[in-house]
Amino acid sequence: MPGEPSPIDVNHLNQILQSVTEPFWHRPDFWIGTALGIAGLVFSVKAFLEAKKAAVAAREAGRTVKIQTTTVDLTEFAQRLSKIQPKIRFVDARDLLDEVNRRLRRAIAPFAGDPQLKDAIGVLKKTLQAASEALAAVRPTDAAKESEAPDSVYNGVEGHFRAISDALADLVGLFEKKGFDFGEIDGQR
Repeated sequence: MPGEPSPIDVNHLNQILQSVTEPFWHRPDFWIGTALGIAGLVFSVKAFLEAKKAAVAAREAGRTVKIQTTTVDLTEFAQRLSKIQPKIRFVDARDLLDEVNRRLRRAIAPFAGDPQLKDAIGVLKKTLQAASEALAAVRPTDAAKESEAPDSVYNGVEGHFRAISDALADLVGLFEKKGFDFGEIDGQR
């Protein structure tokens, strides 16, 4: 008859009714899904923690490379300053000091707030300023007469250039120490 459900439809409806009335936690597919969800969560947390460790390691590696690069640069500047010769002309001394001053300040800028380097950086900046003032004091009034006192520029700046070189040596030592310190020092990181 057209209005009566077929026996297949009644069986099917009984199965649907049974599955709806049966608590979902009695079904094995619920427990399989729950186990997979928990496993996914555990692996996600582990992956996050590993990524965090990798980020810290990468940051430390970058810090170490920056310290090593800066150490090499500072050593190069100290060597250049120690090689000035008598009879250096004012313009050459000025160009050397300007270049060294500019490049040193750029090299040390990222470390200016570091408590372990702050004092040494301050000393270096003061010696750079003193060298600049000493150089200004020996500026020839007449460039044509500069050769009349051939060592005046050298005598005026040599001690200051040596002081910059000494301050750089101290700073290089601190940078080298910092490059080897990977743990806590005096309660600081």
